[in-house]
Amino acid sequence: MPDAEIWRLAAAEGAVVVRKHKDFLDRAAVRGTTPVALLLGVGNASTRTLLRLLAASVG
Repeated sequence: MPDAEIWRLAAAEGAVVVRKHKDFLDRAAVRGTTPVALLLGVGNASTRTLLRLLAASVG
């Protein structure tokens, strides 16, 4: 799915976009604060590793 479509859907649903790359932070800086973009500084981690780290951090 293209980034622009992810952005549009996240804004419509009030979702948070979680990314490993700063492209969405750049987009947020240009377009405003909706949706929220969260950058994870975890290097070249797999999706499974990211999910494990997120789950561990929230409880």
